[in-house]
Amino acid sequence: MVMKTSSSRDQDRDNNARKADDGDEQFVASRLRDAAKQGLQLTAKVAVSSRAKRQNTGPPKPKAVANPGGLKKASKQIEPPPYDILGYLSPKDLLSLARTSKDFRSMMLARTTRVIWMASREVQNVPEPPIGFSEPRWAFLLFDNSCESCGAKNSRNIDWSLLMRTCNACKRKHLVCEQDPEFETKFKAHDSNLLEHLPFTRNRTPLDPIFRLTAFFWEPELHAMAKEWSARAPDSVKSPGSVEAFEKWKQSQKELIQSRIDLTPVYKTWQSRQEAEKEDQKDITRVEARFLELGYSLDDIRSCVGPWSEGIYTGSAKVTNASWARLRVKLEPDVQKARNKRVASEMKPLIDKRIGILKVVYQEHLATLHPSKRYCSPLVEYFWALPAISRLLEAQADVTITADDFRPIIHVVEDHIAEYRAGKLDSVAAELKLETPLSMAKQAANLARYVFECRRPAYEEPGLQLIGWRMIAEHTCFGGGRSFELRPGVLAPMHCTKVSLRRTASRVASKLIELAGFDPATTTVDDMDKRNPYFVFEQEHLLFQSRGYEVFTWRRALDQIEELSPWNSGVNGIFRLAKQGEVEWARMHAAALEDTAEAFVCGHCCDFYLSENATTKKIIAEHLRVKSSVYSRVSDIALAQHFSCDRHSITDPKPGEDITLNGLCRYRLETPCLIPWSLSENYIKCCSFQCTQLSDRFNLLGIDAHILKKCVIWTFINFSRDLCLTIMST
Repeated sequence: MVMKTSSSRDQDRDNNARKADDGDEQFVASRLRDAAKQGLQLTAKVAVSSRAKRQNTGPPKPKAVANPGGLKKASKQIEPPPYDILGYLSPKDLLSLARTSKDFRSMMLARTTRVIWMASREVQNVPEPPIGFSEPRWAFLLFDNSCESCGAKNSRNIDWSLLMRTCNACKRKHLVCEQDPEFETKFKAHDSNLLEHLPFTRNRTPLDPIFRLTAFFWEPELHAMAKEWSARAPDSVKSPGSVEAFEKWKQSQKELIQSRIDLTPVYKTWQSRQEAEKEDQKDITRVEARFLELGYSLDDIRSCVGPWSEGIYTGSAKVTNASWARLRVKLEPDVQKARNKRVASEMKPLIDKRIGILKVVYQEHLATLHPSKRYCSPLVEYFWALPAISRLLEAQADVTITADDFRPIIHVVEDHIAEYRAGKLDSVAAELKLETPLSMAKQAANLARYVFECRRPAYEEPGLQLIGWRMIAEHTCFGGGRSFELRPGVLAPMHCTKVSLRRTASRVASKLIELAGFDPATTTVDDMDKRNPYFVFEQEHLLFQSRGYEVFTWRRALDQIEELSPWNSGVNGIFRLAKQGEVEWARMHAAALEDTAEAFVCGHCCDFYLSENATTKKIIAEHLRVKSSVYSRVSDIALAQHFSCDRHSITDPKPGEDITLNGLCRYRLETPCLIPWSLSENYIKCCSFQCTQLSDRFNLLGIDAHILKKCVIWTFINFSRDLCLTIMST
């Protein structure tokens, strides 16, 4: 027996596919023509019957003059749809398209449209066609419900061994086996060995006495195989290599039979899934009809009701009144959420516009408050949950909402502002484990040894560092991933009122307070701000930087400690108090920052209310001085956007009263001060574990020579200089 290599099998498969395209085009075309003829015959019968009735009842109407040529001409005027659109149709739809006219049939059965059938099959998750089947013929087998033998409709059974769709009558008529009495008489002239190379099935009829015990062959295929067997047999072909060719052909037939046996489970699984999806779709259609009766839109229903829905995938029967009562309880909440989400999405531009109107009214209200209360108030979105506010924000699109609608009810926010502040105090008390009144929690939050941050989920970056009650109260954000439900399916962001204690930074804060000469148990934030001490990293822990070293305020030192992960577990000995010369450098640096930092706000209005709107002292002073927003200078155009027509007319503003510091922007005034290195002092040592001069100290020029000539680790492994050097005290 001659065995095939994989390359020869692929070549044979391509040849078979090419032959299948040629043969199957004729097969499918004939089947489509037969279907068309049956439709015409049925139409003719109906027409004859109608004419007979008219003759019995009265004079016949004039007959319409047939115009086949005109129909043909009209059909040719129909332009075929683009190929990229056809690929999205199902194979069943492509078959229907091929039945519409001869032109479409020729186009869809041409070899050039093979890619369309393949794309359609892949979209529908249809298995690949077996050996000997073209794409159109495979689609015809799977999606056409007519018997391939007699053309009877509604033939649902496919014999996957024979790859044929036949009715029960044709199976009884055309399936034969060796145990049949007339088999030897009818096929005695054929070689019995050919049955080993012919596809067979073991399913003829359930009542057959030899059902599933033997092989049944399709009689027309058996006759065709007998003819081909005789034509290929060496006795008939008198040429060199005929025996090898015959054996090769028989081997290909056996492989064909085996491939069908192997793929039968795949086809059956696909068929079962298709039938289950059809049944589920019937249930879904019934459920959709029930929801449509309740007034829901079809888009909302289909967005959340499908084969995956509970009550559908579990295999519920027909949607009766009893089963619908159970299904509705499970499915209607999801449909309601889908409808609410859609409506909210459609209303979002209008709601954003109304929030802008509310923001203007809210800032008018805040302008009447003292700055200490004004900057501790939440953002306007915090009040969305209030019924009086939400009723106006979510009014129908045909209702006009203006500022006059919000002004009568803006007083309702006062109680909720107090509730917002109380929520932050509760969070502070919970973090510090205090069982005292809220006033005590406020005093504890003002202690300089406690460092807080806005509480956020683990997947978000750490929040802003908050020191003192003022920063905690003024901090407003929508962090923490929290939201409140306006109605089922519609969520709005919720202000983050929870804070967390930064424990490492708090331990460092206690150390800094001790270095400044205070008691950590009683020292407040104001005490540290009045003393305004400066700190430097202990030089044993400071990695080498070629530009110099930095001096920090006490707040920025706490920010910096979070970045030093190697020392997070132990905080002793990391900082020292800055020396007199370092303090002078830092104070000059702070004075320059105070004139340029955008950290100040107006103490009389809300034009610079949010931290992102804070600006410089100069702009605030100009804002307080002018009385009108009309400016002639181009440079003032950027300022004019903050001003309204009625201003303060203050020519001599007072710091802290007219010009105030936004507590959340204080870090803009406290950037580290960089002090350059001295070229002559020996304050650098090499910390390589292989260095032989660990006790030596170098200046900037000497350390370069040491690294390049003597330090082993620099020449053996190309380490960064920052890892090899440490600054030492002089």
